[in-house]
Amino acid sequence: MLRKVFTGSFILAAMAIVPMFARAEFQAGNWELELGGSGTANHQVSAATFAINGDFGYFITKNLEVAFRQTLGYADAEHASPVLSATSAVAADWNFDFGNFVPFAGGNVGYSYGTKAATGRDVWAAGPEGGVKFFVNSTTFIYGLVGYEFLFAENKSGSSGFIYSLGIGVALK
Repeated sequence: MLRKVFTGSFILAAMAIVPMFARAEFQAGNWELELGGSGTANHQVSAATFAINGDFGYFITKNLEVAFRQTLGYADAEHASPVLSATSAVAADWNFDFGNFVPFAGGNVGYSYGTKAATGRDVWAAGPEGGVKFFVNSTTFIYGLVGYEFLFAENKSGSSGFIYSLGIGVALK
């Protein structure tokens, strides 16, 4: 019994230590691919939202990344028609290399479009963003991103708001 506990503890400790040796070390010319998503539902599951997002980035320098982002969303609220929406954006982020922990900050500009019931109309948006990438090995990471979008026109949902994303990515070196 003690041997099993020791072996299990050793395996868990080894799994926890492995990411400590993973290093991002992006270089100019590297590519990056990310896939994320989000969703919500009420307690009766009669109203829900779902969104997926993809990101394709290129490192101009070791720290400066430019990216194209595409988000597709679906919302089905009670007493309303289902809504399809999308956002296409370009972003520039500065990545701070701390080994397997890579915070980043930058900004984006893009265009939101889709079912008119969702936004009232299609609209341009831009804003700051920031987040972190945590590498689990030398190429694969988990990321989180938070941004604030300023809309260039009023719409039914307001004039601006936060955006969030959580997902997985891979550095293509």
